Amino acid sequence: MQLTSQHEQILLFIILIVAGVIIYRACKITDQFTTQSEIEAEVNKQLMLIQQINTHQPDTQSATQFPHLEVIKNYENKANSMLLPLKALSESRKNQLDGELDQLDKVVKSLTKYVKDDITSQVTSKPINVLKSWNNGLELGVRRLDKTSSAYMVGVNGGCLSVTPENAASVQPCNQADPNQIFDLNHVFNEVGYRSQLDPMYPRLSEIKNVKYPFGLLKARSNGNCVKNFHGQVSVEPCREYDGQRWAGLVSSQPPAARCNRA
Repeated sequence: MQLTSQHEQILLFIILIVAGVIIYRACKITDQFTTQSEIEAEVNKQLMLIQQINTHQPDTQSATQFPHLEVIKNYENKANSMLLPLKALSESRKNQLDGELDQLDKVVKSLTKYVKDDITSQVTSKPINVLKSWNNGLELGVRRLDKTSSAYMVGVNGGCLSVTPENAASVQPCNQADPNQIFDLNHVFNEVGYRSQLDPMYPRLSEIKNVKYPFGLLKARSNGNCVKNFHGQVSVEPCREYDGQRWAGLVSSQPPAARCNRA
C-alpha cells in the first residue's frame, strides 16, 4: 500500500507540471494582448490587409478602385461607334477624289499633247522657204523636199550647202539625191526641247535661261551638226546655245537671191 501511495504522488506531481506548462504557454501567447479589445483590433487589422491585397491583384481591379474607368470605357465605345463611319466615309471620299484627280490629270495631259501637236502641226505645215538668223537677220533660202517631212535643202551662192560626215562644208550643185545636202529643220518650243537638241559633249552656257521661243535648229543629216551664222559667216558646228544657230522659219513671196534652186 505504501508503494501505491508513492506512485499516486509521482503521477500527481507530473500532472501539476503539465498543467503548469500549459498555463505558462497560454500566458506567453496572451502577454502581448492585455485586453480583449486589443485582440479584436489586431484581428481586424489583419483582415483589412487581406482585403487590400485582394483589391490590388491585376485580375480583380474594378470600378471600386477606379470609379472613372467605366465612364471612360463607355465614352470610348460611343466615340468609336461615331468615328468609324466617319473614317469609312472619309476614305471613300478620298478614293473618289483620287479617281477624279487621275481623270483630270489625264485630261490635262491629253490637252497638253493636243496643243503641242496642234502647234507643231501649224508650224510644220507652213510652206517655209526662208530661214532668218537670230544673230544678225541673215536670210537663207531653203526648199522643203516633202510636205510631211522636216527635210530641207539650203541654198547658198547659187548652189546648195553640203556637209560630209567629217563636217567638211562646201557649196555643191543642188542634188536632191545627195545625202550630204539634206538638212532637218527641228522646231523648238521650250527649254526642255532645246536641251534635248544640244550636243551632250559640250558644257552648257548660261544663256539658255534667257532664250526666247519658238525657233528652229537646222541640222545636217550627215552628222547632226547645226548650221550657224556669225555676222554673215555661215558654218556647220556642234549644236550649242548660240543665237547664230537659231533660225526663224518664214514664208516669203520673194526668197533671197541666193536661194536654193530646184535641182
